[in-house]
Amino acid sequence: DWLAQRKVFHPQHGRLSHLERFQRDLVRQYHPNSVRARVQLFRRFYSYLKKQGVLVESPAEGLSVPKRILPLPPSPPDAEVVFRLVASIPTVSPVCVRNRAILETLLSTGLRREEFLQLELGDVRLRDRTIMVRAGKGNKDRVVLLSSRARKSLAKYIEEARPLLAKGLPGQEAWAEHAKKNGRPAGRVLWLAAHGGALAVPTLNLLFRHWSEDLGRPFYP
Repeated sequence: DWLAQRKVFHPQHGRLSHLERFQRDLVRQYHPNSVRARVQLFRRFYSYLKKQGVLVESPAEGLSVPKRILPLPPSPPDAEVVFRLVASIPTVSPVCVRNRAILETLLSTGLRREEFLQLELGDVRLRDRTIMVRAGKGNKDRVVLLSSRARKSLAKYIEEARPLLAKGLPGQEAWAEHAKKNGRPAGRVLWLAAHGGALAVPTLNLLFRHWSEDLGRPFYP
């Protein structure tokens, strides 16, 4: 329609100057990402006509494609709000004890999910309040410190909850069999699932999805 209003009724009559004017009109009306999508559509359309022999050259090749604007990540929740979330997690079952330890440890260390799930029992030094992260960022080892709160929660998990999880909780037999066939062997892995196998990324993501709902805002490790 825009080109028709300017007496351009066939793609062969379109010029780069027409498309640049059209792009300037888009910039005045739409978000840069929407402009980017429309410009890319024009480029693909004219490229197709060129391949089909309708055009010798594509005038759209000279169009500049705006950079994609990525949304800013959500700001982290206030410390007081997070501490209330931690305090709201009961410690009445092995899974609950584990969940509180997971949250406390991640908040204290800032580990990425992959680093966190690769931890083994031997990487934890409760007396020193440290965790050895092996082959982490840049494929380098590093040591991270635990807060007093995180050390306490992690100690309770290792001493009380993990031995029970390692045996597999009642009602988890089917999942335990599935984990043996498809999951990572538990061995000396620090974080265990209810079926006794190693905790997996989907389970960790699910925990944070629940916590995000509790907070009423996105909250991810």
